[in-house]
Amino acid sequence: MRIKLKELKTKHKSFYIATFILLLLIAFFQCYKTAHDLTWTVEEDFDRDQSFVQGTLDGNFGKDPSYRGEFLWYNPLLFLVETAIVKITHLPVNIVLARAGIYLNLLAPLVFAFMCYFLFNFRTALAAATSFIFFSTGNLWGWSAATYSPWLYPVCFMQFIFYLNIVLCYKAFSTQKYFWFLVLGVSLGISFLGHTAPTMLIILIMLFIQLQNIFKAFRQKENLLIKKYFLHGILTFVLFIVTCFPFLFFIIGKYKLHMINRMAFELTQGHFNWFNFHDLFAANLSLSAIVAFIGLIIFYKNFSDILIRKIISGWFYISISLFFYSTAVGVIHAKYNICLPGFVPSFHFFFYLKALQSLFFGYGFAWMFKKTLELILPFFNKNYFSPFSNKFVFISYPLLLLLIVILYLPVYSKRADFVKNRVIAIAKANDKDKVGLYEWIVKNLPPEVVILCPQNLTLFPVLATGRKMVSTNATFSNPYIDFAERENDRMQMLQYLKTLTPDSANYLFEKYGATILLMQNDSISFYKYLPSQFDTKLFQNQTYSIFQNSRHQF
Repeated sequence: MRIKLKELKTKHKSFYIATFILLLLIAFFQCYKTAHDLTWTVEEDFDRDQSFVQGTLDGNFGKDPSYRGEFLWYNPLLFLVETAIVKITHLPVNIVLARAGIYLNLLAPLVFAFMCYFLFNFRTALAAATSFIFFSTGNLWGWSAATYSPWLYPVCFMQFIFYLNIVLCYKAFSTQKYFWFLVLGVSLGISFLGHTAPTMLIILIMLFIQLQNIFKAFRQKENLLIKKYFLHGILTFVLFIVTCFPFLFFIIGKYKLHMINRMAFELTQGHFNWFNFHDLFAANLSLSAIVAFIGLIIFYKNFSDILIRKIISGWFYISISLFFYSTAVGVIHAKYNICLPGFVPSFHFFFYLKALQSLFFGYGFAWMFKKTLELILPFFNKNYFSPFSNKFVFISYPLLLLLIVILYLPVYSKRADFVKNRVIAIAKANDKDKVGLYEWIVKNLPPEVVILCPQNLTLFPVLATGRKMVSTNATFSNPYIDFAERENDRMQMLQYLKTLTPDSANYLFEKYGATILLMQNDSISFYKYLPSQFDTKLFQNQTYSIFQNSRHQF
């Protein structure tokens, strides 16, 4: 008996969803195995996030957790989510940051798969999601390429809002209803509260589409349409401003968006240094990339929905342009001392190019599967095969993807994002002297105390405590504050404790209110004038000591 096509479609949707859930469970198990028992995070990005969480727990939301008297400069959404988790679970901050990514980052593959289904179909969405989770990232770190990662980097967590905003863009521009532009404005505001890069991309994609619409209406002298398009933009902009005002109040109201410390957005490392682009190309050359390239060609040759073509084209052209521009900003500044406007490090835009690779992989894989079947099926006995042909197509496609994933698992499970990062996190937790120092500072020193310490201690453990410093690492320093001045002052203060020179450094202790000194025990002997400023020892373990200026009690 021939199975009805409608019944098959319903069954194959359920089968596709079940396959996707199974694939996601495989990835979840790998991420869970990587991070479920960790007590500390991988690197300094998390120490920065932890400082904002700690500052919020101390009742200081809106303040810079590292610099006394300064204000919020970092997108607050993720650390507010982390703060809420700490409040609800009563777990230590370090444990929440180390483990929560396993669960929160599930939003990324879920919303990515929904976006692909919404724009295309189940078949494309399943293949695209498979690439997103397993293939396209290869052995790159999770923060540099869109995937499901156990690490709660802001870029990994907030990518879900970008995929959701792609869907909202389509709804807004396809229906031309004010309601959807209102929703998009709110969603863009939430996006900016979480991360700058995906917000910029969506705003520019909207401009890419709307300017084409306005130009077309202008040529056709459709004045009412032009007015409507401008009203759409104004409504979206107003709702965006209202939604992200708690952040804009500080970066615009307090700092006027005047960035002084450019290290925050000029940072490049590893493959993303311009002279290492050949390594970046080699790291991304794979079979899945070839399938994605085929999908890219077929998409531009065959896909007929004009609005989706505009959205995907805008995504591609804007991401690649901002990637190269952001790379050039740092290079031009270093070589020619020309300061071009900057936003975020370049890898944030490469990240979304990798998401686009997964989307094109899905489109290319579905097309190749279809063409393969068109070649194979005529060789089967039609009388025998006809009742089962549709069912065979529906079932074989997800089973093929599942088989490929199973064969790829030994490679996937050895990704540096899993193996090396776990080793780093365990080593960090095993440094008992640093961990003990962190715990003592959080428990015994008030949030507004200012700590003077060598540069190598400004990140972990001090940054994570949310206690104030004279200066911290340039990359994690407030971009609206002159880092060079603070760092020079910090070095002069330490030099003064060694030699009582320069004389001008003496007033810096009062300027910054630095009443606490943190030193490594093996370097204390070099600071022979230390007792003249810090005469009381508050803490000591085998590696570190903390001193206080007893004339300034806290």
